[in-house]
Parts: sequence; structure tokens; C-alpha cells
Amino acid sequence: MTRSTKLWRCSLLASAVLALTACGGSDDSSSPTPGPDPTPEPKILSGNVARIGTLQNAVVCLDLNANNACDAGEPVSAKTGADGAYSVDVTQVSATDLAGAMLIAPMDSAVIDSASAGPATDNAYVMTRPAGTGGGINPLTTLVQKGIAGGMSEADARKNAAIQLALDEARIDNYQSDAVPDASHIQDSTRLMAIVVSEALRSGAILSVADQSAAVAASDGSLRSLTYSGPDNYRFRTNDFLAKPAGETLSLYKDSRAGKVGGVALTSQQLYGTAYLGPDGWTYCNDTVVHTQTQGNPSRSTYCGGEVSVGYNRQEPVANQAMADVLNALKADAANFSTPAEPTAALLGALGSAKFPAGSNVTRRTNMAVQQSIYINALANDGRPQAEATTLEQLITAKPVSNVKLPASGGTLTLGITSSELRNQRVAFGAATSPTTGEVQYYECDLSADQTSSFNCAAAGTGTYSISTISGVRVIRFANQLPSIMNHTRVYAEVDWGGANGKWIYQARETKPDVNSLSTNSARLNAAAWQGIKGQLGL
Repeated sequence: MTRSTKLWRCSLLASAVLALTACGGSDDSSSPTPGPDPTPEPKILSGNVARIGTLQNAVVCLDLNANNACDAGEPVSAKTGADGAYSVDVTQVSATDLAGAMLIAPMDSAVIDSASAGPATDNAYVMTRPAGTGGGINPLTTLVQKGIAGGMSEADARKNAAIQLALDEARIDNYQSDAVPDASHIQDSTRLMAIVVSEALRSGAILSVADQSAAVAASDGSLRSLTYSGPDNYRFRTNDFLAKPAGETLSLYKDSRAGKVGGVALTSQQLYGTAYLGPDGWTYCNDTVVHTQTQGNPSRSTYCGGEVSVGYNRQEPVANQAMADVLNALKADAANFSTPAEPTAALLGALGSAKFPAGSNVTRRTNMAVQQSIYINALANDGRPQAEATTLEQLITAKPVSNVKLPASGGTLTLGITSSELRNQRVAFGAATSPTTGEVQYYECDLSADQTSSFNCAAAGTGTYSISTISGVRVIRFANQLPSIMNHTRVYAEVDWGGANGKWIYQARETKPDVNSLSTNSARLNAAAWQGIKGQLGL
């Protein structure tokens, strides 16, 4: 029998007055001399700290007073090495305090990310781990803790965070086996989602985890864009949420558009004109298409079945501020965040001195597509004449190098702009090397100021073409194109809308795979702010 077991049994027997000699085999009734308290068993919380890669020079502490800082007297680790490993001795912390306190890792420019060998951040923030536990500390565990702080159990917070960002729940604590994202070629992964969350933290965005299976009521959405030159000439675009029943994980929204020209309401064909190539082929992005989005911050969305992205929001209250002043300020910042409304003289005049109502916010969203998309930007303008071609083979036959007569651009196809808005790359086809590949000749031309005509064309190198089938659609791509300031390359694709005359060849766009080409920053007016403007304009 161990000493502790003997003591426990003796405490029970002490209540029996006649059992004087039951413990220890002695008839000495005097009390034993107490010895020193036993040394408590060491208790260590350990793990590693990571952002993109593991973090060096990070300090981890147990935040006993919940002030998001490592204070004197709180258990703290030594600075982490290159492996990001930390160890915090919490032996002297009571079980109650330990259960309620989080491990935190403050981030600043002294912390080095092993993935880049540079500072982890240029803007201080704090990463956390669910209370009472050791293990990985990273942006994703920080997001999970936000869900717990919002009232979820840890299990529910992990499950919903995984749905919210479409990541592997089992890898929230450690995603280091994922390939390190290459800024020149983004690939969707758990590690990429961690980067997005860390950027949200760095920007000061407020993280949140939403119950993805909760019901969502239909609601008016935020204003994406507005042009206004009078009550009979305007156009606007909003994202409006549709009702979602409990149990469904993806929220639904519509890209709603309306407008007038000369007092006549614009038709759906006039308002919409884009198509995306998704897993099921082409989707015409009109007012009948429903798009999906997760709730929370950051969140993911799929637009028109073909553009998958992730992003985070920052809210800026503008209630009781003059509408005109806010729109002018947003326009001035349009180089960083696209403006939601063009502050024309007509619009500013109609708004006058009106102020935004209570609850009005400017929502600044940073968004990144997580895969390349192929889309037709303008169905009304980007189709080739059907008499010229309805298949890619016919297009190749129609534009041979032998028909090009420089310096004119006739006999060539446009591939968009190159080094400036007034320089145009064009292409013609050379010899075929297989049924789906061949040679091309590139040309570079001047563009007219309105970008409608090309001239002064000259040969500008050679390349190749290849035809491939993507989601059931045949697409022709061009290799070794000229460098371009565009965030996409031009391709040509077959489209079959059905019916006798439904086959077309369209000029399409394929987004480049680098992080700059896939990223956008937009400013929007939330529903309350938009309703205020809408009411003032009488729309």
C-alpha cells in the first residue's frame, strides 16, 4: 500500500475512537510531526507557434488576467527557436485559473517567420489558443478561440471554422506539411487559409466564427456599385441574401442589379453580360443565378459557379456623417479600395447635406481568388462572328500568318493589352504540330485612345498554342505571350448555348495564378447605408 493510500484510509478510520492502533501499527496516541509539503508534479504546456512557417523569437505566456498581453508574474516561455517550439511551466497555477486562461503569442516585427526568413508582421497582433490547453498556436487556433469566446464549445468552433474556410479540421493545429504558398502561383490549402486569417489580424479586422448550419433570414445586401446622373439615368448593384433554412451550410445571395437610361428600365440582358466556366460548364451570370457564401469573418464564396474566393471585412462606422463627404473620401482612396459609388456632381447634388442613418458602415473587403477562373467578360462584345468560326479549328484556319498584312492588324486576334493601356498584343496561327497544338506569331500594335482599333503593328516574337478540354469546354491557350499589365491572359473558348445557332467562339479571360492578380480590395456600403442613400435619391 502506498503512503497516500494509507493516509486516505486512516482518515476514515480516525472517526472510530476504538481504532487507535489501526494505522501504522503503533499505540502512540500523540500526533505525528508534520513534514514539508510534497513538491507538486511539474505541469508544462507546450507546442509550437506558426504563421506561414514556424515562428522564431515569439514569446508565449498564460494570460491569467485576460488582457491580451504578457504581464510580469504570468507564466511565460523563453523565446522560440526556428522550430517555433515553446514550453510554459504552469505548475503553480490553480486548476481553476488554468481552465479559464489562454496561452497567447504576441506578434511584432521581431518575430521571424521561417517560411520567408523575414518579420512575421509589420503590425502588432496577438495569436491565441483555446483556454487550458497546450499545442499549436497559429491564426487558425486564434479563429477557433474567437468562436469559443462567442459561446461555442471548442468542438463546435473547430467544426464551424473548418466549414467557414473550407479547410481540413484535423489540421487546424498543425498545417506545416502543406506546401508553402508561392506568391507567383497560389494554391488552395489549409496553410493558405491560415495566411488569410493572419492578414485579417494584421489589418485589425475582427474575427468571428459563425454557426454555418443556422438559419439565415432574407435581407437587403451591401451596395457594390452605383452610378447616378439623375433620377432617369442610374445603375446600381447589390448583394442581397436569400433565406436559408437551418441545416444548410452555405448561405445564398443574388447579384442584384437595376437601372434606367432615359427613364426606361434596363433589361436583364443590358444589366448582365458575364459568364464563368465552372465544373458543370458555362454559367450565364444573370439575375436568376444564386451564388454561395459562408458566414463569419473571414469567409469564402463561390460566384457564378466559377470564381472561388476567400476574404475578410473591416467595418468603418459612418452613421451621422454626411453622405457626400463619405463618398468623396472613398473616391480619394480608390487606389487602395475600389469605390462603391461614383461621386458625380449629379449624385452629390441629390444627396445634399443628408447624413447616413444609424447602423451605417463602410465595409472594406480584402478578397483573394483561390483558383484561376476562366470567364467571358462581355457576352455582347466578345463573341467572334459565327460566319468566321464556331469551332476552334475553324478559328485557326481563319487567322493564318499568311493573311496578315503589316502594319495593319487585319487577320489577327486580340490578346489584350501589353505594357500600357494603349499597346495591344495580337496573334495569328502558324503551322500545326498536332491536332491540338501548333505555332503562333505575335504582334504588338498601338491602340486608339478609345481602345477600339489597332494600328502600327509589328511582329513581336513567336509562341505556341494548345487546345484542351476544361469542364467539358474546349479552350485554346497561348504560350510565351508578351508581358502584360493585365491580371489575366486572353484565351478563346467554344460556347454552345443550345439550338440551331447556339454555337459561338468567345474571347475569354483566364486569371493569372499570382497573388497580386488574384487579389482585390473593395469598399462597399452596408445595407443600412445603402438604404439611406437610396431613400435620399428616391430610387
